[in-house]
Amino acid sequence: MFKTRLLSGILLVIIALITVITGGSLLFGVLLLISLIGMTELYKVFGIEKKAPGVLGYIFAVGYYALLYFKPQLPGESLNWFMMLNPHYESRYFNNKKPKRDRDSSFGQED
Repeated sequence: MFKTRLLSGILLVIIALITVITGGSLLFGVLLLISLIGMTELYKVFGIEKKAPGVLGYIFAVGYYALLYFKPQLPGESLNWFMMLNPHYESRYFNNKKPKRDRDSSFGQED
């Protein structure tokens, strides 16, 4: 048992070193994969890995990583592209209305 864990630990350290030293797209893809695996484990705890909230979480995570990857190639200001993931921003941007907030969510900021 100990021998198996030791060998798998050594192998994982070697893979991690190769990934970090190489960097670039390989590191980015590995981080995306680790994020999706972590989300899957969290969603399994709550039982939503195959339900609508879980699927939307996966879609938004992949969308976020895609925006990060293609950020240098996006036209216009990059903040606008990232804010499109926020539904409150869409309602404000397209309807020129502020989203409704409750009193506790403003953290002392005045309108």
